[in-house]
Amino acid sequence: MGLWRRLVTRTPRLTADVQVDKVHLGSTYGGYAVVPALLSEDSVVYSFGVGEDATFDLALIHRFGAQVHGFDPTPRSRAWVERQQWPPQWRFHPMGVAGSDGELTLHAPPDPTHVSFSPVARKGS
Repeated sequence: MGLWRRLVTRTPRLTADVQVDKVHLGSTYGGYAVVPALLSEDSVVYSFGVGEDATFDLALIHRFGAQVHGFDPTPRSRAWVERQQWPPQWRFHPMGVAGSDGELTLHAPPDPTHVSFSPVARKGS
C-alpha cells in the first residue's frame, strides 16, 4: 500500500519549452530582458528602484514609446533624478512599494557610495 500511495499521490512534474524573442534593454547593472512583441506606445511600465540608473526606463521610451513611471524613495535617487533631463513619457514618484500603506523609516546603507536604503537598520548605518 505504501508504494501505491506514493505513486497515486505524487504530483506530476510538467515542463514546457517556450521560445520567445526577447531583447535586453538598459545597462548590464540596471537592465532587464523584455519581449518586444508585448510592448508598444500604449504600454505603461512601473519601474521600481530607479537608483541612479534609468537606462532600462529610457530604452523602453526610445524603442517603444512606452509611458514609464519610475519609483524610488531614497534621497540620493531623488537628487540624481532632479539633475537629469527627462523625456515627457517618464514620470518620477519619490515613493516605494511595500506590503501595506503607510510611512516607513528607511536606513542609509553602511557604505555611503551605495544608493539603496533599507527598512532594516544595519550595523554601520
